[in-house]
Amino acid sequence: MTQLKVMVAAVVACGAATVLWLQHSFSERLRRENEVLRGVVAELDSIHRTRDPVVGSESLTRGQLDELLKLREEAARLGEQTNQIGVLVEANHRLVVTLKELRAVAEEGSKEKRPEDASAEDIHPTASWAFRGYATPEAALESLFWAEANEDKTAGRTRRTVGFRIVDRRQLSKDETVLKFYTDWYDAEGHIRFNEFNPTIFQRIDGEWKATDKHAPKD
Repeated sequence: MTQLKVMVAAVVACGAATVLWLQHSFSERLRRENEVLRGVVAELDSIHRTRDPVVGSESLTRGQLDELLKLREEAARLGEQTNQIGVLVEANHRLVVTLKELRAVAEEGSKEKRPEDASAEDIHPTASWAFRGYATPEAALESLFWAEANEDKTAGRTRRTVGFRIVDRRQLSKDETVLKFYTDWYDAEGHIRFNEFNPTIFQRIDGEWKATDKHAPKD
């Protein structure tokens, strides 16, 4: 995830929040108007019911009756709009929450992975090294380290490497995967250090994963 994508997610989230605020304000205005109209309708209904029963509906003029009907229709319309806006406000709220979560994921994904970020299953001390074959990129990497360590023993060389760790992996295609990894070693004072390797592309050839010298593409 590039920085541009993170910025776009942030802009979209801000825009959604603005729309949410505008819709909320409009909804409040409609709600207040609706309450006023309902009050007027209730008052007119009350007047109509308290009139002399002998006079009946004739106690209200034709114009008053038409106005009462219009007010009832307007109240019903505003009530329906208020309900619709309530649904939109809720949907927009969920959108804002989702965008915030996506932005958090984007920001986390854009951080460069360090040795300390390696999970426990991705840390491989030398004592556990073995020939793992080439069925997966991870197995192929450990097999390479194991072969090199055994070559050093045969040649009588002394190494201070105490393990390796994978901090990131990206699948470029079904037959290409990038691994980013470090070796762990102790310096002369006994402090652990990390040696970073360039992200390595592993390619599946005839069912086996092999390290290549191809440069990994940028995110």
